[in-house]
Amino acid sequence: MAGPAIDTATTGYAFVTDDMDGQARAGAVDVGADEHSAAAVTRRPLGSADVGPNSA
Repeated sequence: MAGPAIDTATTGYAFVTDDMDGQARAGAVDVGADEHSAAAVTRRPLGSADVGPNSA
């Protein structure tokens, strides 16, 4: 896959080591909060089963 945001960030922050999905940000990073990656997603949005008095 190709796109204008992939590997084109002009500034990076060394303390940001993973993206919003938990995928590693290394080398030339992407613009935005989501790194283009084939790695498994380790974080996801919370659902109704994850919050509230009846959550596990």
